[in-house]
Amino acid sequence: MGLLALSVILLLLVAIPVVLGMARVVRSAERLLDALHRELPPTLHSLRQTGADLSDLAEDVNQGVQGAGQVVRQVDQSLSQASQQAQQAQMTARSLWAGLTVAWGVFMQPPRPKRRQRPPTRRPSTRPAVSAPPHEPAAPHRSHLPAADREPIQPDASTVPLDTTPSAPSTRPATAPQNHSID
Repeated sequence: MGLLALSVILLLLVAIPVVLGMARVVRSAERLLDALHRELPPTLHSLRQTGADLSDLAEDVNQGVQGAGQVVRQVDQSLSQASQQAQQAQMTARSLWAGLTVAWGVFMQPPRPKRRQRPPTRRPSTRPAVSAPPHEPAAPHRSHLPAADREPIQPDASTVPLDTTPSAPSTRPATAPQNHSID
């Protein structure tokens, strides 16, 4: 028995610090559980709120990316429209330059002598032609008459230069106008 008593005493001496340590661990665990009970629900709520905020942020980023894609498309369309307008402006400038070049060339050319206008030709009508009565012969054209029978051509007043300045008596003898006839 003595050995049994000694074993129990030794067991108690060793068990007391172990039991005291276990009591401290239990108190620490109790304090930890109380702290978790107090702190865990707000932390979980904060985690849930953070998750919701992250999903909102992801949705905002997605909308921002879509908006940026739309902006990129609009910028691309604007650039293509600007490119088309630039090409049109370039064509207009080239056309304008070509027109100005032609206009300048025409402007710088010496004037051409004016052509006599021909009388308009008559188209044959569907009505029968009226001929001269049989007792009146048709008048021959002036060029078919002999030179002696032709009347002299009188110059038109619009082609004769008029001298409107008073002149001093001329020392040259006056000459009669010469008639030039075309034979």
